[in-house]
Amino acid sequence: MHPHHSGPDPGRASPGTPPLPPAVAERLRPGAPELARRLADAIRAHVPAYSGPADEPKGTAIRHAAEAAVGLFLDRITDPAASGHRACDVHLRIGRHERETGHGLDSLQAAYRVGTRFAWRWVMRAGRQAEFPAAVFAHLADLTLDVADELVTTAVGGYREAGESPESRRRRLLHVLLDEPAAAPAIIAVFAARAAWLVPEVATPVAITGEVSFATPAPSADVLAELDIVRPRLIVPGEADDERLDSIRAALPGAQLAVGPTVPLGRLGSALRWTYHALEMRDEPLVMVEDHLPEVLVRADRALGAHLRDRLLRPMRTFTESRRHRQLETLRAWLDLRGDVPEMAARLAIHPQTVRYRVRQLQQLYGMQMAGSAGRLELELGLLTGSGDTAAADAPDRTLP
Repeated sequence: MHPHHSGPDPGRASPGTPPLPPAVAERLRPGAPELARRLADAIRAHVPAYSGPADEPKGTAIRHAAEAAVGLFLDRITDPAASGHRACDVHLRIGRHERETGHGLDSLQAAYRVGTRFAWRWVMRAGRQAEFPAAVFAHLADLTLDVADELVTTAVGGYREAGESPESRRRRLLHVLLDEPAAAPAIIAVFAARAAWLVPEVATPVAITGEVSFATPAPSADVLAELDIVRPRLIVPGEADDERLDSIRAALPGAQLAVGPTVPLGRLGSALRWTYHALEMRDEPLVMVEDHLPEVLVRADRALGAHLRDRLLRPMRTFTESRRHRQLETLRAWLDLRGDVPEMAARLAIHPQTVRYRVRQLQQLYGMQMAGSAGRLELELGLLTGSGDTAAADAPDRTLP
């Protein structure tokens, strides 16, 4: 059911809370067959679309789905990263079958609501008999809801998939990959299988602006694309090497691209946000976000960036624009060149004595901030937050060198 892949098992859940002691699962496991049977009976009794004898094909399918759900729940008690592939496959098929046979989505979702309520009541009774402490009950409650959510998401996805075009499946996968918080690897694997997309260990987001035709197809078959929106984007499996970037630029000749960092799938949503920030900062045909991470960092929180900028400029509030520009330019050179006066003089095209004069002024303005690494870092971040207010005035200021 799932595509071959390299890297970690894409059907393994991301560990959340720590595992419970094995004794908890062992106390519940003997009752698992009864739980699955009674859970299936409850669904057939309370959801009219699934009524009928337990030994008919519909009843058998419901029982198999219940057994897979209970098995996954018990496995996750002691191993939060236990694979959900088998259970997700079963529930994916359930969702597909419901769409193909003409049943409504409401009945499918109602079945999961009934099953979740019944399963939790059963766990409560079994836990009381085993005299589980309150902390274990809380953990089991969270686990019950997590497993139910994972499986109903998979089943509803299968239901919708049965009526979707291949392009719609790829777009839905792109949305799942960019979800924040990140979707569980087992869910990603299900959507990837439906879209015939090989699940990589890492991927690279690409943000796009400029001349983009909404009718343009994806640059290559394994690239997930959404171009007919206000902020077009791509997901490239693996790293976006030179060959890959050349093909993307050839497919989008009038576009400006920002290529994000290559990250694990669980961080794609965050990486795309960073990539959009880089796209806004740089007016270049191709922006590599990895080359501008400090600037992206301060731009990602605009309020914090503005505060850092205010702190940087506060000691210069009485300066004219051109004088402030010269001092900021000198500060940037001082930080970049670690105070090397001859190198600073060469960069700024001024006399070394003028450099020393300006540096003494900076030391008077910023004091100990220039002496410590934390203070220097803050100054650098402040310089990165903006450049528009550092432009020199047309008329030169002759009051100080």
